[in-house]
Amino acid sequence: MHVVSVIVNRANTFVDQDSVIRSYNDICGSGFSDPYCMLGIVTSSAAESEATNSEADKSGTVGIKTAVDRIPARFIKTTSVKENTLSPVWNEKFCL
Repeated sequence: MHVVSVIVNRANTFVDQDSVIRSYNDICGSGFSDPYCMLGIVTSSAAESEATNSEADKSGTVGIKTAVDRIPARFIKTTSVKENTLSPVWNEKFCL
């Protein structure tokens, strides 16, 4: 079994996602957000399985899946939440 070590260091220029829109012209926000990072690996076998399932879709539509949809929850790692910042620094190490 292979292990990948990942260090999540920092992120820059996040956009404030905590704003509340009261009306079209009135956005109420702190100018900060509470960012975190999610990590996971999509294996080649998972990607092949997804391609096979997409081809078997009889409706003719192929849904766009996010990484969270494609990776089993037990294989997703999440950093801590850094409150009230748009430039978080984590310095957290993960083994995937």
